[in-house]
Amino acid sequence: MITYLMLEKKDITNVCGRITSKEVMDELGLKTEAQFRHFINNSEVFRNRYILVEDDHIHKKQENIFKTRLVLETKKGRRYYATADGKFYVIYKNGKKKYMKGFIKTSKNKEIYMVKLGSKDFNAKRLIARLFIRKYKETDVIILKDNNPRNVSIDNMLIADKRLYSKITGKKNTKNKEVGLYENNELVRTFYSVREAARKLYCSYQMVSNICNNRYKKKEFDLRWMQ
Repeated sequence: MITYLMLEKKDITNVCGRITSKEVMDELGLKTEAQFRHFINNSEVFRNRYILVEDDHIHKKQENIFKTRLVLETKKGRRYYATADGKFYVIYKNGKKKYMKGFIKTSKNKEIYMVKLGSKDFNAKRLIARLFIRKYKETDVIILKDNNPRNVSIDNMLIADKRLYSKITGKKNTKNKEVGLYENNELVRTFYSVREAARKLYCSYQMVSNICNNRYKKKEFDLRWMQ
């Protein structure tokens, strides 16, 4: 029996709760593990609202052996550090240590925990991920398990790469749907998104979308949505 996170379909960074595979199977009337795996692997929406994601389907955090990292050092000799459990502190030139208090910034109706280190404001969760999670990339989505923006410990983070994000949201966001390039009716190349296809084919992403949606009688490329 596996426990799944229930992610909000419209915003996968919002964890709405947890549910077991047995509970899902009972509710959906699924009789076999194969039926359940088919449901999960095809990113079906549970209760018309939730995406179910197992921890193993998301890049596992890879914690560095060091629990503390230096973020920056100022000309005045102040050294600012971050810890893997999401804390920040400064050591002054005289050796005195002081923990830093962060603040909440609202952007696009989302609360973002920020911390001021030196003269610069940092997005706390992205800073911690950058310092302590080796596989983290700036384009990744960071999901906080308890939805608490102030809890930026790596133990509270799940890191979703672009492909997983596309798999979860692709049905609602055509810009992230995979596009196939065909020649003589055979697939010769796959692009992660409309924008990637446009960039690699040196055309506009609107053209790629229009071709995939069969809006042109004559096509410069044979492009199709990947199912």
